[in-house]
Amino acid sequence: MKTLYKLSAICAFVLSTSTLLPGTTINIPTDYNSIQEGIDHATNGDTVLVAPGRYVENLNFKGKNIVLASYFLKNKDEAFIKQTTIDGNFLAPVITLENGETQSARIIGFTIEGGANIFDNTEFPYAGGIVCVGASPVIWKNRIRNCQNTYFGYLEMGGIYCRNSNAMITENSIDSIQGAFLQQLGGIVSNQSNLQVNKNRISKVGGGYIFNGAGILADSSSMLNITFNVIDSCIFDDIPSTSAIKILHSQAEIVNNTLVGELALEYENQVTIKNNII
Repeated sequence: MKTLYKLSAICAFVLSTSTLLPGTTINIPTDYNSIQEGIDHATNGDTVLVAPGRYVENLNFKGKNIVLASYFLKNKDEAFIKQTTIDGNFLAPVITLENGETQSARIIGFTIEGGANIFDNTEFPYAGGIVCVGASPVIWKNRIRNCQNTYFGYLEMGGIYCRNSNAMITENSIDSIQGAFLQQLGGIVSNQSNLQVNKNRISKVGGGYIFNGAGILADSSSMLNITFNVIDSCIFDDIPSTSAIKILHSQAEIVNNTLVGELALEYENQVTIKNNII
């Protein structure tokens, strides 16, 4: 198995996001009324800092390596996570990164809800709270909840959905991700990606007529480091019906997790499993 990042390196990298970074800070709603306007006027290295409130928007980073953060970034007060909501209104993914954004693009300290799919869009069949296609952001300290598909078709959906990504997903709470008639559904879904998935809490993920579903689902030659996560209440109508983690055609290190439900390995995989509570 290819060597994956060590947890200590991950923690050091995430902690580097804990202060405002060099570049311009764009304040929402002081400088611009909407978050997307702030993103549109930002350049690489800028921070879009969002005041508490509810913002009904569907955002796109448009290839910019910027920090999008609530006031949690300033003083680590987790109350700001619940107080700062981005609501996708079930019109599309809440936040989309699809233009080569790197780990210098960061999403920090929000409640993200109301994620869905772009209606009847076969060219972008991905849905959920945060969608990363060919992009590799850091996703840290968010609460991602209440996402559901609104179009029944050959869709892939996750609270966080990644394809061709090297994202770092750390210390998020993901719950109430529901769907029906989907190709894939998960709290976190990985396709052809190399992900660091650490210290997340995932629960209440499920639905009917799901071809492949799990709290964390990895497929299509993915490589995942899955450590110190807690996963429960993931119920699907396929077999096994309560998959906490499901690995297909992929590699994974699954270490020190607490799982309520099955750990399912299907087809050819290279998987290390150690010190988990199942």
